[in-house]
Amino acid sequence: MNVNRTIKYLTITVTLLVTIIAGLAFILSYGALHAVGIANGMPTDWRGYLWPLLTDVALTASTLALLIAQVTRQPMRGWVAGVIFLAGASMLYNVAHAPLSGKEPLQVILVVAVNVWPPLMLVLTTEALRHIVKVVIDRQGMVVTMGELGREVAVLESQVAELKQAAARRGEEARQAKEAERRRLDAERGEDTKPDPDEQRRLAQERRGRLKAAKKEGITSISELARLEGVSETTIRRDLISINGKGA
Repeated sequence: MNVNRTIKYLTITVTLLVTIIAGLAFILSYGALHAVGIANGMPTDWRGYLWPLLTDVALTASTLALLIAQVTRQPMRGWVAGVIFLAGASMLYNVAHAPLSGKEPLQVILVVAVNVWPPLMLVLTTEALRHIVKVVIDRQGMVVTMGELGREVAVLESQVAELKQAAARRGEEARQAKEAERRRLDAERGEDTKPDPDEQRRLAQERRGRLKAAKKEGITSISELARLEGVSETTIRRDLISINGKGA
């Protein structure tokens, strides 16, 4: 099974369960807070029903604000203090609503635990929802980041290819410029140097003799002969014509 799909289904399931538990905890805690408020001076009309919201809804809002601060890398101490304070207040009000008079010590502990349980579950489930949302946001951010990295890698690869092509063009241009400069220098040397005709004939005779020997050894490539003699292929062709009366 696809891992991403599995994580998606698990996240949805856990979120649904946590939301149900948080709702039940909120209902039980709300009843206790409403009773405490009415018993301690809150109006018995519709305003008395607003009193519990100032604690449990404020607790949920502070938890979500903590999530936003955490995701955006903002200071979280104030929101953490708010969550702790509101959670403690909710538990205290629920314990104040508990019937503790005339109870044995063990019964008192049990009654306190039962009445603390709803606000405690509300705190834990709200924190669980905060953690789930953070994981989803971080995972989505990771996917976006990986996509951006893939696009950046593609851009960099394109830039590298362009740089390689530019380097190859510059290398070819440099080679051509060097070759042109060499030809210019050769031409200048050719103009400045006026070899003796007799010396040229002597050198040609010696070269042709070497060409005959090379042909006997099986070297017939004009380019290879020109390379061995250090002259142009045109010169080699003229020598071959002079040797046997036809080009090679």
